[in-house]
Amino acid sequence: MAALNKTEYPSIGETIWSGKLSNGLTVFVIPKKGFRSCYALFGTHYGGSMRRFELNGTVRWEIRDDRWALLDPEACAADISIEDVNASITVGKITARVTMEEWHRRANIAFYNEKSELLLKETGTGGALALK
Repeated sequence: MAALNKTEYPSIGETIWSGKLSNGLTVFVIPKKGFRSCYALFGTHYGGSMRRFELNGTVRWEIRDDRWALLDPEACAADISIEDVNASITVGKITARVTMEEWHRRANIAFYNEKSELLLKETGTGGALALK
């Protein structure tokens, strides 16, 4: 194994040591002062664009069907509108509208049907679209 690289995160009081084993596996060590227990976790790059499992250089299993939707895709046009700090996109019968709350500097997204009836919207001030 190559030497471990030290990365410090002073804002959260953490230090991470990382390195790569000779077999290509990347390891991370996170010392936790004051803890009595020791844990090991394993994670791997699999899923999304990584859809093949190899063992000793031989492909053992691979996902080849890229059609994850229930129906085959159909060609369709998208109508996109951007006005000032607001935007919308309509595909088929569904419209998504993103609006900016200037006071809180937060974007909100809402989805509407073809009759402009609200289907789903983000609520609350702690949403994933909050800007910092």
